[in-house]
Amino acid sequence: APGPRPAVGPATGSRWSAYVSNMPFDADEAQLLACCVEALGGDPAAVRSATIARSREDGRACGFGFVELASETALVSLLQRSALELSGRVLRVASRGRATSLPGQTGPRREGSFGGRRRARKPL
Repeated sequence: APGPRPAVGPATGSRWSAYVSNMPFDADEAQLLACCVEALGGDPAAVRSATIARSREDGRACGFGFVELASETALVSLLQRSALELSGRVLRVASRGRATSLPGQTGPRREGSFGGRRRARKPL
């Protein structure tokens, strides 16, 4: 039976946290932390913590995780990286939506059913 389930995401609710996906299933928190520290110029103070989401049933990694960063500058720098790689896989990094947006982004992305606007029905 698997042990206690680790928390998904930083427990502190940091304003500067990122969602990391496309991770190898055999990666652990230490590897993700080291990858992010390296991407941010080797400054270990820039990354506070790294957490990998795990399955409730067997405790295996789910392929995504969260990284808590020390500042908005570190978050923006990590989001702008295009070649963040771990065990031969290119990771996708996105903001958790609370902290900041990249330059040039004007607002939240709109998504809806079938991608279109609802149109008013014509009266019969």
